[in-house]
Amino acid sequence: YNLDITKARFVEPAGVAELLLGQLENSILVGINSTDANVLSVMGALSADGSDGQDFCSPSLDFPEADYTEAPFFNIGPQDTDIAVGGYDLSISALQISGTFSADGSYFGGGVMSGQLDARILAPLLVSVVGTDDPDEICVLLAGFGANCTPCSSDGEEYCINILADQMTAELQDGTLECVAGEDCHELCDISAKNKECDTSDYPVCD
Repeated sequence: YNLDITKARFVEPAGVAELLLGQLENSILVGINSTDANVLSVMGALSADGSDGQDFCSPSLDFPEADYTEAPFFNIGPQDTDIAVGGYDLSISALQISGTFSADGSYFGGGVMSGQLDARILAPLLVSVVGTDDPDEICVLLAGFGANCTPCSSDGEEYCINILADQMTAELQDGTLECVAGEDCHELCDISAKNKECDTSDYPVCD
């Protein structure tokens, strides 16, 4: 399922979440490995630039099992998740994704995504947008938009912004997702062939 977050409605913080997630132009891919009456085994990944296919140069997303007790509604997380964006690791604390599958399984709608973004981690990504990589200054700027930094779930420091997006739809697409453990180090990643630190004998690189 291809979940294009650029088409989501960002509810919280209004007018600011688009700025914070503007660097994430890739879709989140959600693969269903198996299902039973109560649980979905899922895998996540990022799409490649300009494509609906998986980006094999970015680590796949280690999603937990999804609660499926209220099928066809499902809920993934919350779980801390790292997403590689523009050469940086963007950590989303307590990432949670939910939705409801259509009767024929061709899509899921009513998608909601929530989590927490840390200004200290976002800083390198926002330099070109806000002109600073100082997380304290970033929080001051965000406060001007009515988005106050709050205590982070990771360490209690007041550098985090809670995000909430809804009205998300993800269409089913052909293919399967592969588990990718390392950045730029997978046999289907073109860059890995030029990366001397990659040991191709280790492929596949994760469980």
